[in-house]
Amino acid sequence: MRTTPAPTTDDDPLLCPVFSGSGFDERLKAALLDALWPIPEGADGPGVDDFAAYFAQLERECHPSWSEFHAIRSFSDAIALLNLIRSKPGWSLDQLLKDIRDDASTRALSSADEARLLVSIEFVIRCWLMTDITTDGRNRRYFSYRGRSLRWSKEDSLSQLVPRSIAEPSVVYQERTATAAGCFSTFLNVVDMQRITGFKIIWTDNLEDHLIMRGKSLYLFAHPTALQRLDVSETSKDILPKGLIQETLETLYLLMPLENPACQRWLREEVGKWRLDRELCRPHVSDRRKGSYRYWQERLSEVSDAFDSTKATSPFQWWYDRRDMNMWWNYWLIVFSLALTVFFGLIQSVTGILQVLGVGSGKD
Repeated sequence: MRTTPAPTTDDDPLLCPVFSGSGFDERLKAALLDALWPIPEGADGPGVDDFAAYFAQLERECHPSWSEFHAIRSFSDAIALLNLIRSKPGWSLDQLLKDIRDDASTRALSSADEARLLVSIEFVIRCWLMTDITTDGRNRRYFSYRGRSLRWSKEDSLSQLVPRSIAEPSVVYQERTATAAGCFSTFLNVVDMQRITGFKIIWTDNLEDHLIMRGKSLYLFAHPTALQRLDVSETSKDILPKGLIQETLETLYLLMPLENPACQRWLREEVGKWRLDRELCRPHVSDRRKGSYRYWQERLSEVSDAFDSTKATSPFQWWYDRRDMNMWWNYWLIVFSLALTVFFGLIQSVTGILQVLGVGSGKD
């Protein structure tokens, strides 16, 4: 009797081990993109090379040292786990854990202990939604991360957790959004924020950290290409509200307007320095109308308020701080007047010294 040979990684690249440490080849990358964010037939999208920044981050998460904390072994295990989670967005975490052990598609994970299973659930959701979720703080010991995480309790479903934490603005800002008028200042961009107030831009792989201010550090999401693919795939339509992804991209365009030459130069340097997503440098039009932002208006307003309330403290910062031109002119007129006073004072002193020396020489 003839037996059918077991599939190999040559047949299915997703059978590759997650934590091998050998890196991702092109076939595996293409297979992961199709599994994470399948796109409708005939739809066009960026090539595998455009996801270089995303896969660089994913390879760091697949370091062999993390293997002992996980239930999954192959990428096939990871995708089977993700597909089950995506198929039941309204199920609580507790229900999902029971179903993972009973479902035929995730049979390979049925014998894993709960702690490792939870770590793998966090991992596949990070890969898919690029949002950091923690199910049990004790499981975080394997992955050093100090940003914001969404706490997923066993009673909550994923469709409840993410919109409540990321997408829904507070009641105050819901009312403000409905009547928002005016525009964000043209000075509200990454270059002027650094020049004028000394703000620092930190790139993040976690969507939950986007537009968060910590001291003078502003966190910006670094993977627009992956966001676009997620949007086209529609795999998150039961989790993320319609329009959230596009609005996230618009916030990047707002803070990094490519019609601003200084922003263009700075962004090209950042992309080269940190090997960021090249989509950040593609031409786009920024929308500065406050009413255009529903989901991110609260955080954008907090960033804008922090920027407006921080004043220049050095001559370098004062030179670029032209938010109030009257104050700018007054400052530099005072500086210029003081400089002239010192200059003419020095001339007068030197002249006096020369006169004294001249009188002394005449007497000799």
